[in-house]
Amino acid sequence: MYKNQHLVPQVYLKGFSNKKMYHKKEEYSIYISEINSVFESKERGVKHRSFTKSYFYNFDKEKKEPIVEKNLSKIENEYKRILKNLMTNNITLEDVLYISNFTLLQYQRTENFIDNFQGSMDEAARMYDMFDNDSRAKGEVENIALKMLKDFKIENMYKSNIIHEQGIHFILNDTDIPFITSDKPVVHYINHIDQVKSIFNDSNIKYNDKYLPSDKSVFFFFPLNEKFALVATKFLISKSDAIQYITVKNKIDTILRLNFISYENANKEIYSSRENPFKNFEKIIKSIDNQYKDIGYLVHIYTDKNRYILEVQKYEHGLNNMTLYLKNDNNVKQIFNDFHLKEISIYLNERGISGMNNIKLDSYDNKLRILKIKSKVQLGTEF
Repeated sequence: MYKNQHLVPQVYLKGFSNKKMYHKKEEYSIYISEINSVFESKERGVKHRSFTKSYFYNFDKEKKEPIVEKNLSKIENEYKRILKNLMTNNITLEDVLYISNFTLLQYQRTENFIDNFQGSMDEAARMYDMFDNDSRAKGEVENIALKMLKDFKIENMYKSNIIHEQGIHFILNDTDIPFITSDKPVVHYINHIDQVKSIFNDSNIKYNDKYLPSDKSVFFFFPLNEKFALVATKFLISKSDAIQYITVKNKIDTILRLNFISYENANKEIYSSRENPFKNFEKIIKSIDNQYKDIGYLVHIYTDKNRYILEVQKYEHGLNNMTLYLKNDNNVKQIFNDFHLKEISIYLNERGISGMNNIKLDSYDNKLRILKIKSKVQLGTEF
């Protein structure tokens, strides 16, 4: 009975599905789109083997008593009840702690996370043992990604964790576009506050104004069903120490941006209750996706208190330097008068593609509009 193990749990998938006649019986079905062909979908029941992997969470010789899978089943049994409390704002601290741990669990239990984390640990152990002429490290990290899941027990779901400590907020999706999810349902970014503001673009949302443009913070996004999602970040503040509920009513682009975040975070597939969830919004999608194409790359330079945006034709990134070929002189003078530079980030179509910390200005050719930036930490520096 524990052979076919869901990598994304059934009880969660049902929130993005339709209850209908499927294979001559009524069950929940969901549309699957591969990330390389989002305008094509195939329908599957949430119990379909494509959502499972045989004995995936099992340790060796553990088919009859799979510890992790049994713990996951007990945790998932509480999800539907607690989600109902959260959606009706009839919540307790225990509900919030549960959902924060459920979010962390979904982040760590995916095939992509387990394979990548285990691979990184195996490689680190291999390097350590190679230099130490030993093999103990390899044994110590064996199955460590699965061992981490042992800590997720129903009795441990009501403790604070990194997600709860960021501050929990919920998004109520009151538009005609459902949230989508994926085979990596939890999004985890390190963001600047302006990046969070660009997602919502809503003056009614309460932001934590103690943070400067150059500050970074963890950002978690987790759609809980097609109408309800969790956000955890210190950049948002709660009203009167209560959970902030953000209602998105007439801003289709906000939901599309959040769906794009889920799409970009996916490993192989996205899931939706709607066939071809992006199909009827090609114009809006094109507008969002191509917002900056007509001006090339965008460069953000952060100081202690300010953020400067430069439009560039192209850039060159060396080991400890960067050369920017600017389109205009906007903001250059202010940058040279600001002596507290911290970092530079380069974006293409709103996606971060490069960056450098601990920066200082090197030179500027105002005729050719070439700005050169160096790292304060030079190669060969002794500490």
